[in-house]
Amino acid sequence: MTVQRDALIYQETGENWTDVRMTLSTALPFVGVEPPYLHPKRRYIVPPAPPPSRKSGADALMAEPVAEAPVIVEEETRAIYAVDSNGLTFEYAFSDPVSLASGADMVRLQLDEIALDAEVFAQAVPSADDTGFLMARVTNTSGEPLLESLSAGRYVDGGFIGSDFFEGLPAGDEMALSFDPIDGLRLGHNLIDRSSGDRGFISKSNEEAFREEFVVRNLTGEDWLVRVLGAVSFSEQDDLQIDWTASPPPSEADVGKRRGILAWDLKLDAGEETTIRLDTTLSWPEDMILR
Repeated sequence: MTVQRDALIYQETGENWTDVRMTLSTALPFVGVEPPYLHPKRRYIVPPAPPPSRKSGADALMAEPVAEAPVIVEEETRAIYAVDSNGLTFEYAFSDPVSLASGADMVRLQLDEIALDAEVFAQAVPSADDTGFLMARVTNTSGEPLLESLSAGRYVDGGFIGSDFFEGLPAGDEMALSFDPIDGLRLGHNLIDRSSGDRGFISKSNEEAFREEFVVRNLTGEDWLVRVLGAVSFSEQDDLQIDWTASPPPSEADVGKRRGILAWDLKLDAGEETTIRLDTTLSWPEDMILR
């Protein structure tokens, strides 16, 4: 995977910049230089607050106007080097001077390209979609942080497929990025058995049992590593008992520290179809209602 890094520059200092030497830095001087102070958890009670009053018409008229987003102007200016400052921040100096009028359109300054090894796989969520998605799992081995971006364009084999928010990736960390849908990777979700009723006179409990099937069909002409995601019910109440079994067993449970999210890592050859069965049983006291 190749990461093309750009910087968008906008200034409204009231002074036009003409042929200035531009150096960009990742330093955040207004964030603070000290770790946060951890306060004790003191709890107390107070009378309820009165309902808020409605905003007057005069206050509404004084609201901040919404500014239009500036247009981006392309500039063929590249960074000639990156300076590591104490291993905490990075600076990028540009070889050619830059001109930028105050309050004018944005200028795009091209930085560099970073090549990262990528593990390519497909991710499938049969209960929510009927198509798998192309994914790439990468580790940032560049030695520099990849900064957050509000709109990062994504390309597959040189073709633009769309743009989305990029949360940033610290040096040495890993993440999975999504790309195109894979039309030939078809998904199905079936609820094939459902029963509910009184489980017995002694326990006086209600019970609900059902089976789900997740179907993945590889109609493409190539083999795919597929990560199938499914959700199973979970409870934080002792009186609501939930038991589940899966065939085949999931490769991972509580994916991303999310309770009840399961994952199956499968290899699906071209033309192959696979089915995952998930059986769930819920039981609760008869004087309670299941939600």
